[in-house]
Amino acid sequence: FIREDCMEAPGIPSMDNNLVTSYLRMLTTFICEEHGIAPEEEGVKPAKTPEEEETLSRLYCAISAIWSLGANLHESSRKKFMAFLRPKLQSFCDQVADDSDLYRMCVNDETCLFAQTSTIVPHFNFDINEPFFNILVPTIETTGQRYLLENLMRASFNVLVSGETGVGKSVVIQQFLNTAGDTFATCAANFSAQ
Repeated sequence: FIREDCMEAPGIPSMDNNLVTSYLRMLTTFICEEHGIAPEEEGVKPAKTPEEEETLSRLYCAISAIWSLGANLHESSRKKFMAFLRPKLQSFCDQVADDSDLYRMCVNDETCLFAQTSTIVPHFNFDINEPFFNILVPTIETTGQRYLLENLMRASFNVLVSGETGVGKSVVIQQFLNTAGDTFATCAANFSAQ
């Protein structure tokens, strides 16, 4: 379907093995102890019930499919992709709604439910001393990008962020690195086609 009926972002073609690898990395990223899904250990009480772990696993399978198979699609193909993928996701995850934008969903680990990304957008505090080009006003899109970036980086996966000029790729990554504490050593180098 992706190859025949959808259009990928210009200049960034993927291969089938890229999509499968991305899906498996997303699953590895999300189905883990940080999200309440832990292997059984003798003498250790699990954080979630088996039913909650199963629900979270299904939710994260859905999120992984959306953001691995559909991440590189051109904006004009996303509605078609969601219409194709939605019934397949609903066949094993009844929480996938009929009318929601799948790209604006995240998982609430506490409630074991999907949540709209808009519900986790942090409040913006303006700092008059912050240089203009370092200011990032959190939006649904930047919050979703950060949600994925934080989880993938915590799982030690490399991340390539691609997109049209001016959508905020560099700002989102720099903001993430600036607030990551001592977890990462950073060095920024910008490249331009001009």
